[in-house]
Amino acid sequence: MVYQRSKLEKDTVPFATQHNVYKKGYEFVKHALFSKDHHLVGW
Repeated sequence: MVYQRSKLEKDTVPFATQHNVYKKGYEFVKHALFSKDHHLVGW
């Protein structure tokens, strides 16, 4: 980070992925602000 800043380069690294996680074949956990009633979720 110090080297990048000294060369006036971008020194941040995004906290994410560049992959399309909504594409078929990906599984992930999606966070929610509010919990859902597990009785209403169609599993």
